[in-house]
Amino acid sequence: MTTTEINKVHSALMREHSIFYADMICRAIQDKTIDEETFVSGIEEIYWAYKEDIDEHVPKGWENV
Repeated sequence: MTTTEINKVHSALMREHSIFYADMICRAIQDKTIDEETFVSGIEEIYWAYKEDIDEHVPKGWENV
């Protein structure tokens, strides 16, 4: 992804998430070590944590993001 594309995704995510989660999602999108299944599971964990008002939860498999 280009820097412009990353910034667009980050801006969209900031409408729904904290800067921590928006940044982590953008980095996970670019991380070639995270497969699609791990990414989807991580997104589900983030949505759960955000809904439950849990700050800075790191999904399983995303520890190095």
